[in-house]
Amino acid sequence: MFLALAGALVGFGASQSRGFSPVVGVIAGLVLGGLSPLLFLLGKPQGAKLCPHCAERVKAAARVCRHCGRSLLGGAAHAR
Repeated sequence: MFLALAGALVGFGASQSRGFSPVVGVIAGLVLGGLSPLLFLLGKPQGAKLCPHCAERVKAAARVCRHCGRSLLGGAAHAR
């Protein structure tokens, strides 16, 4: 029981640091139990950056944020 709860907490923390859904992190932590620290070893999402407008994680090659719809290009010609 303790390993399942500890796994859920670790899964939640891993989901927050890696940008996954917290629900998926908790479920994965419950399933993995004592092996849940492996969630931290899955690796950070490659090629990601934060949107300067809404601070959500988007792909590095994105031109428009999928969360807020604003342009990620720096020039004034592309600003909304």
